[in-house]
Amino acid sequence: MRLSGKKILVTGGSSGIGLAITEGLLIHGATVAFTHTSDASLQREPVQWLLNRYPRAVPMAVNFCKPFSADQLIESASMRLDGLDVLVNNAAIFSRDSLMETTASILHQTLYVNVAAPFLLIASFARALAKRKQPGGIINVSSLSATAARSRMSAYQCSKAALEMLSTSAAFELAGLGIRSNVIAPGLVATPANEQQRTQGTGSWNERVASIPLGRAGMPTDLVGAAIFLASDESSWVTGAKIVVDGGASTF
Repeated sequence: MRLSGKKILVTGGSSGIGLAITEGLLIHGATVAFTHTSDASLQREPVQWLLNRYPRAVPMAVNFCKPFSADQLIESASMRLDGLDVLVNNAAIFSRDSLMETTASILHQTLYVNVAAPFLLIASFARALAKRKQPGGIINVSSLSATAARSRMSAYQCSKAALEMLSTSAAFELAGLGIRSNVIAPGLVATPANEQQRTQGTGSWNERVASIPLGRAGMPTDLVGAAIFLASDESSWVTGAKIVVDGGASTF
């Protein structure tokens, strides 16, 4: 129970990587509030199973594609969990438009969800901890796309690069308050977001899998260990770091 007593907020925690991280944190003893976009997302079997198994799981409805109050979310999570120790910024969106096809609306929404929302949540979380003179941790889920360009993902790639700089800035600026900020950077991970691409067996997916030294795409559960470490006191001297979890894809 490495996280016993920890109160954690995970954004985008009802599917994919976010759901796996939420469950992993719960397994290791944390109390976890996780955001979801709609009631329909709560009715999915994996989420229902999680809620039935772990009374310490607290769902919170937030649609980051629309304007929201970071202060209200942090305050509400703190009240429902009786405190807050760790913030996990996982919620994200992406489009597969080429650079020339990307509209101002697509760009603005991508940057709002993937950069502005984490920025506002980090600031609100830090203010809340500073007020209580309490240390804490921030975990930002990025992507290899932050540093390795691929076609038809320019808006997403720019947003993840910005998120990593935000995480580094927060690490530097908040260290004096005892607040740590780190990044988990997944490689190619099989999630509901890319299910169609995988099931259709497209050449692009197969080629990317074939290039991974460990010989397979990642699963959401492959990210859990890094999240547990960064949320635990075992990482108390780790800030401004990036843990790459990619099966070796970035080694060449």
